[in-house]
Amino acid sequence: MPELEFVWCRPNTLAMIQNVWERLPLLTAATIDCDQKDHRCVLDDDGEATCVNTTRGNGVDCATTEDLDEYYCTNNATSGAAVCVFPPKHNCYDTKCVGKTSTIDCNQKDHRCVLDDAGEATCVNTTRGNGVDCMGKRLALILPEEMVLTVPQLKNLMNITARTMQQLGQQCAEYYCQNNATTGAAVCVFPPKHDCYDATCMGKDAFNTTSIPCDQNSNRCGFNETGYPVCINTTRGDGVDCAHNSTLDFYCGKTETGAPQCVFTPVKSCYVQFCQGSGDKNTSWIACDGSKNRCDVTADGSPTCIPGSRGAGVNCNGTDFYCSEADGDPFSAACQVPSNYSCYNTKCGGLFDYTTTYIDCNQDTHHCSVNGTGYPLCLNTTSGAGILCSGHFSCKEDETSGVAACENKKSGLLPLWIMLGVIVVVLVVVVIIWVVKKRRSRSDDRASLLTAAY
Repeated sequence: MPELEFVWCRPNTLAMIQNVWERLPLLTAATIDCDQKDHRCVLDDDGEATCVNTTRGNGVDCATTEDLDEYYCTNNATSGAAVCVFPPKHNCYDTKCVGKTSTIDCNQKDHRCVLDDAGEATCVNTTRGNGVDCMGKRLALILPEEMVLTVPQLKNLMNITARTMQQLGQQCAEYYCQNNATTGAAVCVFPPKHDCYDATCMGKDAFNTTSIPCDQNSNRCGFNETGYPVCINTTRGDGVDCAHNSTLDFYCGKTETGAPQCVFTPVKSCYVQFCQGSGDKNTSWIACDGSKNRCDVTADGSPTCIPGSRGAGVNCNGTDFYCSEADGDPFSAACQVPSNYSCYNTKCGGLFDYTTTYIDCNQDTHHCSVNGTGYPLCLNTTSGAGILCSGHFSCKEDETSGVAACENKKSGLLPLWIMLGVIVVVLVVVVIIWVVKKRRSRSDDRASLLTAAY
């Protein structure tokens, strides 16, 4: 037993005595077992410890907080002093306890593993156990805390756009837990984002031809004990990525087997502006700007306009053109190239409910279009429709539709030529008559001379 000196005149004497008293078990030559939950330690005159069962003894208080909400007790191996252990919360937990000779099942979300003196594992339900943290792991891999950056590297890092960081955060925002089949160790699985997602889950083993609906945009596939497919709503699942510069460049379709595929919608010069129904609904239509929407039909054949990708259209040569509906087909786009016509249309007609509606529009400086209801419009961006004429003509147009037509002009000298022709004919006739008469006159004179001679 070491000698201890007490100086009673010191102002902190009481604290020193308490400190020495608490250290006595550590300073004694021998330590004995004593569960002070219902026993207490007593020192005899020689400072040797005795465990008496009159009441409880020493311990520690474990104050819980919102984060440190669970604890379990352990003891110092040498002194037996009580220690509070606050097991941290995890995102994913181990599912087994590995002992010296065997591994046992133990869901450590609400249990923990304890090894006995022989090193064999026991699963106890006092608190949660081991696991892993998933949030932020990818960021830590990209930028470890111990990384030393040069000035150029730091500048490059600072040049990372907010959009890139946001996408990175979104990638790490979703995860699900898996466990090693042998050890039960928890693993964070970060499913990557895709452009198009699977819509079914396939089974395995005896159910390898069985599929169930599962929108993997917000769900993932799994299996039960028999191999039957299960749709799990913890995170997103499988899909495909579509190379694109804009979200308008593609939409998600399906293959014949139901797998997702990227359907690309390239840029066109002119786009369809109306969608048509099918089947019994083939006379129905809706307006749909094909430059950022595409046409489809619902289950009953009604037309629908789906935003997010481009629709059908046509490519035009050059840059001098304007877009319109194809002749006789308002559900197809056409390129119209302005020309130097001889005569231009003077009105614009509508579509659908406005097929008999016309508005004035001088198309030598304007061209026709329609709005979303089919009502005619007169736009002043370029010249419009007309007709080419040849020869002597004048322009006229249909009174109702304003469609231009060529009217051939008759020559202004025609009456003069006719009159001249008549005069020539009259002169010819007069000359003929004069000649005939003169010949007759000579014949008569010759005849009279002959008669007188006899």
